[in-house]
Amino acid sequence: MVTALPDQICAFHRMRCLDTTTGEFVWLSRPSKEHYAILSHTWTTKEQLYTDLLRLQEAMLQPRGMAAAAEASESGSSACTKYSILDDPRLSEKIRGACKIAREAGYKYIWIDACCIDKSNSAESSEAINSMFEWYRLADVCYVYLQDVPGAAPEAFRRSRWHRRGWTLQEMIAPEHVVFYTQDWEFLGTRSGLATELEEITRVDFDVLTGIAPLSSVSVARRMSWAARRETTRIEDRAYSLLGIFGVHMSPIYGEGHNAFLRLQEKIIRTIPDQSIFAWGPSSDVLRPADNSSWWVEPDTQCLLASSPSAFEYSADVSPLSASDFLSILQLEPKLQEQYVAPLHCLITPHGVRMRLLCLDDIAIRDALPTTFESIARTRLTWTGGCKECAGGPNITRLALLRCRFGSGRLVALPLCLPEQEPYTVAPFMSCPHWLHKAPFRTLSIDGGMIGRVLAETRASEVSGIPTKSSHIQKLLLLRHTQRLAPPKSNHVQEESAISLWPSRGREGIHGGLTFHLEPRTREELRALGFSISEPRCELSAPDQMLLTTTVDQGNSSTLRASGTLLQRIYIRLTLSQIPVSHRSGDLDTLARFSIENTFRAADTSGSSVDNEELVPSLNDIEAPCADDSEETSVSEFSSRTSAQRILVEATFVIHADTDWAEDTFGLRRLRLRLERPWGHAPAAGDLNGRTPATSAVEDLLLSVELSACFRRRRERGLVWTPSS
Repeated sequence: MVTALPDQICAFHRMRCLDTTTGEFVWLSRPSKEHYAILSHTWTTKEQLYTDLLRLQEAMLQPRGMAAAAEASESGSSACTKYSILDDPRLSEKIRGACKIAREAGYKYIWIDACCIDKSNSAESSEAINSMFEWYRLADVCYVYLQDVPGAAPEAFRRSRWHRRGWTLQEMIAPEHVVFYTQDWEFLGTRSGLATELEEITRVDFDVLTGIAPLSSVSVARRMSWAARRETTRIEDRAYSLLGIFGVHMSPIYGEGHNAFLRLQEKIIRTIPDQSIFAWGPSSDVLRPADNSSWWVEPDTQCLLASSPSAFEYSADVSPLSASDFLSILQLEPKLQEQYVAPLHCLITPHGVRMRLLCLDDIAIRDALPTTFESIARTRLTWTGGCKECAGGPNITRLALLRCRFGSGRLVALPLCLPEQEPYTVAPFMSCPHWLHKAPFRTLSIDGGMIGRVLAETRASEVSGIPTKSSHIQKLLLLRHTQRLAPPKSNHVQEESAISLWPSRGREGIHGGLTFHLEPRTREELRALGFSISEPRCELSAPDQMLLTTTVDQGNSSTLRASGTLLQRIYIRLTLSQIPVSHRSGDLDTLARFSIENTFRAADTSGSSVDNEELVPSLNDIEAPCADDSEETSVSEFSSRTSAQRILVEATFVIHADTDWAEDTFGLRRLRLRLERPWGHAPAAGDLNGRTPATSAVEDLLLSVELSACFRRRRERGLVWTPSS
């Protein structure tokens, strides 16, 4: 049996249960004073929810429903009363079977998460998530229904989906008595009787499953490792399903994603004095470096907090140390506790986590481990094949010792590096931005006796008056977590198909019948800013090269003519060249070069529109330089044969919006150009010559031109721009 954690005692009240005889909902105001059963199961797509059972109960109150129930009762088909919904054929077999098992065992009430929580009520859902562990703990018995286990075959039990779901971890641990049933409600065994098999399958300790050891005696890292391979439908539930395991509470916020697990860790840090929560990720014995090239570590290894329970998969043998045990491993005298044992208190700030740790500076590290870093450097170069990024990995400036140890008895250490300014970050060895070169290990396993000898020598030198590098408790600010970037919007079309960009010889047309059009929204969006655009022209400038041109013009209104304002004209060119086979990288067969010329010309006093047919600047045009470092050109490559991308190529330029670019204050606009395939929307009339996107997906490409509103900038100290007031 799992004992209640301090902040859980008497903290939970009402829970909605099912009456096992009538199938009606009943509120239990004091669950700790009631005898009830509880169900553990895995959800299916046909799960009956609270609203579904409510409709069945309401239907039963109708005259026809009551008559049918009475007839069923008189026929002896059920042990239920005439008002029961348990004989309704619309009720799921899972709920009916659970009520039957509980009723026959003498329980009047049963709690089933699927139908006893009104999920449309956010307050009730939040209370249920925070109370669920306690409800399972207070239940007399927990029935585990294994819907994918047809019989008593051991292999079927081991393969059950129930062992891999996130919520079922607490449902297995919390209750005093757990009974397993097959899909036909045949008895399979109890948690105590199946403890050996359950420990092998779930890695949860035998002593915890049998009630020999309390849950609170297990380290934070080990408890996290139990959930490392478990899955939930929603990302946030990986954190919420662990609230009871650690005896903490927090409000669920669906939509926060991985931030839920960060909040959970912060709650644990404030509640449980256990630094094993920082010992996640693979570890390596620095005195015996192994071939760890197959290890994979999440990209957030430089943070103090993990991004998901999966990071704790290899931390099951990490356990916390008391102050006396920590000194014993360091082979130091108890009287040195104040000097070498840091308090476990942490302060979580927006900038990082402030804490005190026993640290060794770089010189002390090399004195303690003279061959270690040479070995690591050689391994790094060998493993990466001479990768410059890996060879120039982070330099370790501190080695911080956590008050916890591995199963081997060796201490856990975090190698730290200091960027240009605080906070410190964890320096995973052999890390590299290259996607193939992940960090093989994050924490170090170090012999405490060796560290203790270095500390003793340092202390002796300080007593003798010899200046040494400090190797004592230090205040640190450690990086809390890495800010995750929002995933980009999908850039894929529904069907992958080739583009008729470079057809075989002999096909009719200069480029195989491929045509270019404006993206349907381009004209309207430019018109709203006072600009117009010409229809794109395409010509074959060489056998393996085509040129697409268009112009964007500022409107020639009477107001602009009267003010004498210079009108802006932007010449846009897209050159597509076929890359020779010998020069291709993979399937990239097309080189795309966007180039622009941003010009200004006097308004036409006659009132006639600017000639959109001009595709080259005239001698009277004033050409403005680009405000960015693009030099009016952007080059990229794409594949026209196997492309599933909607946007084939794009470029962004920052251009001047007026002729004041030499002044201290000037106007700018952002110009974004895209070449894309038709996708999902109906084009404007005439844009695809009457054809639909479905029939022209391979034969037509769209040019998108997007111009921003004008914004002002001030030039300060050369090319440094700041917002203009």
